[in-house]
Amino acid sequence: MENPFWPLFDLRIRTERLELRLPTDHDLVALARLAAQGVHDPSTKPFLKPWTDQPSPLLERGLLQWGWRHRARWQANDWTFATCVSVDGEIVGVQDLMATNFAATRTAKTGSWLGLAHQGRGLGTACAKP
Repeated sequence: MENPFWPLFDLRIRTERLELRLPTDHDLVALARLAAQGVHDPSTKPFLKPWTDQPSPLLERGLLQWGWRHRARWQANDWTFATCVSVDGEIVGVQDLMATNFAATRTAKTGSWLGLAHQGRGLGTACAKP
């Protein structure tokens, strides 16, 4: 076990094409840089919160805070497993699994994004169905 105090860092979900894991601070910086290069056509609004509309460096700082917030708020019954997606060691996006009142509902929601350069290759579908 690499981190005995936060074992979620050791969790990996691997397929033939990609890996999902909880991002380290180093990974969050890579995700911030990736998001700053674009996640969607600027004329569209695909997210409930328009986080991608923030100018640099606010977008990048917000992405770091997003990752830290999910770590800090983790509880057994209410959590977000916000993973970075990597292909051949390169971080290409995010896949989230979010649950509220998990003990009672046993359900979770998902969310995701890929950097523009990594879209159109079936990676989003592969993330949702590891």
